[in-house]
Amino acid sequence: MPFVMEKPQQNDFGTESVVFPPNTPLEFTLEKIEAGLYEPFKPDGSRDQPYPHFRFTYKDAEGDIYQTQPMRFPRAFQFNEKAGFWRHIGALFGRPLTEEDAGAVEIDLGPGFDTWEDVLSRDKMPNLFAKKDEVRPLQVRSIKVHGKELISSDSKVLLMFSTQKKKDKDGKPKRDSNGDEIEYSKLESVFPISSGESGKKKRPV
Repeated sequence: MPFVMEKPQQNDFGTESVVFPPNTPLEFTLEKIEAGLYEPFKPDGSRDQPYPHFRFTYKDAEGDIYQTQPMRFPRAFQFNEKAGFWRHIGALFGRPLTEEDAGAVEIDLGPGFDTWEDVLSRDKMPNLFAKKDEVRPLQVRSIKVHGKELISSDSKVLLMFSTQKKKDKDGKPKRDSNGDEIEYSKLESVFPISSGESGKKKRPV
């Protein structure tokens, strides 16, 4: 799951990478889930065509807010147990979802988003990273699995990270003003809250 947790700045454009203890399950509370169009980078550095993505926002035990990197919408909401979206939904539900469970998922994106064609519409779907003069991303109103609402103040998950080195376009380690290599946390796994205990405090970078 190649998702970096980032701390959003006040203007929503810049982000601050953080480093969490590696290989340690940490408890997070769901704040919101947003949806919008996003142009992912291709391996050659160019941008792909805009496609609907989700972004999950979580709060840690200290009250700090973090966002996942964009997660691609499942095409026509088809089930894929390896996809980030379905893993997060399963963790919020309390267990990994199956293909049978996926048929019991209800997602409410708001008025005007009743079909898959509505989700794909560039005229209807706003950008996930909206500029100041653009419509803000959609805030998902509701996600239910077998009737259970997942977007609530009680929705918690365990996230586990690995520590990675930032690299430049040539693959060389990026360094800070002191010459030290810059690290960040890569989100590796998401678990239901019942599968373990929260770990230690994140460390600043």
